[in-house]
Amino acid sequence: MFGLTEKAISDLMKCPLDNFHIATMEIHSCNQLIKDAMNEIDEVLKSEDAETDEIIETGNDDFDDEIWDLDCVALTASQKKVIPPCITLIKSSGGVLVQISKALKKLAPSKEDGLRLIHENGEKSHQQGEILDKIIDMSRQIQFRIDDLVCSIYPPQEPNNIWNIVQELLDNLNAIISICSSEDLFNDTTTFSKLSVIVQGVTNKAKGQIKEILNIDSPK
Repeated sequence: MFGLTEKAISDLMKCPLDNFHIATMEIHSCNQLIKDAMNEIDEVLKSEDAETDEIIETGNDDFDDEIWDLDCVALTASQKKVIPPCITLIKSSGGVLVQISKALKKLAPSKEDGLRLIHENGEKSHQQGEILDKIIDMSRQIQFRIDDLVCSIYPPQEPNNIWNIVQELLDNLNAIISICSSEDLFNDTTTFSKLSVIVQGVTNKAKGQIKEILNIDSPK
């Protein structure tokens, strides 16, 4: 019985015992998927240009276990113009999540303190949990929008669809930086205030490039 108890305690200590470690793991998971999307769009950019923007029909209607051949959804040189600024947005998003992860790791308690916090479950711990939930949810929304953005680049490209996704992505990115800058969680929020200025400068430029490439009219 003692051996089973000792093993149970040992297994427990291997698990994340506080909200900060859990949040860091969730954000890391989102960032891994963002890296996958980044690699995919980079491969599309490097691929051979298509001669036409029409989708090539494969004649195969059985899509149960099939993945589209990339040759069938190749982009023309003109369609690829939107990719570089989209890459900038994806890199900026991933970079922000990395900075948030680093900040959370500094706040993460030791295993022993984590156990104590679970036992106490005080008001401060509850408030921190709510803020971290917001950050995790927003991280997932960013990752989802990046997946949507990559998918929207494949033909047939719909400029308005790409533009709407870009705006949603930037709204989510600005929102998560705002949370980290204003909420009573990080000891030094000036880091995120500075990050906000840098990210907005980079992403606004990329957004303007995308708008020009897609020939999106400004609202009157």
